[in-house]
Amino acid sequence: RGYRPPRPPPPSYIYYEGLGRHWERVGSSSRGNMQVVGSFTVATYNMLSDEQVRLTSELYRHLPGYILSWRYRRELLIQEVMFFNADILCLQEVDERHYYDFFRPMLNEYGYTGWYKRRTGYKPDGCAIFWKDDILQRALIKAVNFKVDGVAVLDRDNIGLIVILKVRQAGQRDQFPVAICVATTHLLYNEKRGDIKLAQLVLLFAEIEQVCEQFKRENPRYHLFLLLCGDLNLCPFCPLYSFITTGDILYEGMNRTTLSGQRQPVTGPVDLQYRLRFPLFP
Repeated sequence: RGYRPPRPPPPSYIYYEGLGRHWERVGSSSRGNMQVVGSFTVATYNMLSDEQVRLTSELYRHLPGYILSWRYRRELLIQEVMFFNADILCLQEVDERHYYDFFRPMLNEYGYTGWYKRRTGYKPDGCAIFWKDDILQRALIKAVNFKVDGVAVLDRDNIGLIVILKVRQAGQRDQFPVAICVATTHLLYNEKRGDIKLAQLVLLFAEIEQVCEQFKRENPRYHLFLLLCGDLNLCPFCPLYSFITTGDILYEGMNRTTLSGQRQPVTGPVDLQYRLRFPLFP
C-alpha cells in the first residue's frame, strides 16, 4: 500500500547481460498487410507465483532465501519489464493479490491498461494481458477455463485469456483499420500428459476462432491479426509445436508422454495406455 514504482531504467541499462542470456534478432517481415500497421513490441513472462515457490521449494535449494522473496523479486521484475517497454505484455503465474496491489497500479503509471484471469481451483495465480492505452484500444475480452466437467483430458485448472485490441490510427491509416487478437495461457506442466496440453490448446484455439468471428461480424472493415504468447511447457519442433505453427496434428496412436518434447522418445512399442485415441474428447 502506498508503493510507487521506480522510474524506468535509462537506455544504457544492460543488467540483463549478467544473466547469461544470448539475444538473437530475428528481423522483421513485410508479408501481407502487416507493413501497413507499423511496428509494435511484445513481451511475455512467467512471473513465478509465490505459491509455486512454496510448492516447488526443492527446485531452489541452491538459492539464498531472500532471492525468492516477493519484495526482492518484484523490483527486478519491474526493471526488466520497463526496460523493454513493450506495447503489449502477456504475464503468467501472476498471483491475484500481486496483480491488484502491484502490477496493475504500477503499470497504470506508465500508460498500460490490463485484464486478469485467475485460474480455477485453489491456486491463487493466473494470467494477465497489458497494453499501451495510447496506441491500443480494447474491443473484446474472453476468459477461457480449461476445466470441463466430465472430460478426462480437461480436468485441470489451467486457463487462457483472449483480448482483441484495436490499433489507434490517424491520417491515411484510418482507411486500413487494424486489430490484434492477443491470447495468452499457461498450459499444464506435467511432461507426461501431452494429451492434456493438446486438449487445452484445442479448446483455446476454438475460443480464439469464436472471438475473432464475433469481432469480424461487428467490425467488418477491420483487418485482424493473431498473437499467441504464454508459458506453453513444450519444446520447439515437438508435435505440439507443429500443431501450433501449422494447425494440423495427426495425434491418433501418438505417445502422450513425448507429445510436448520434454521427454526423450520411447524406443520400442508404446504401451497402449499411453497411446492417444480418436477423438481426443467429445
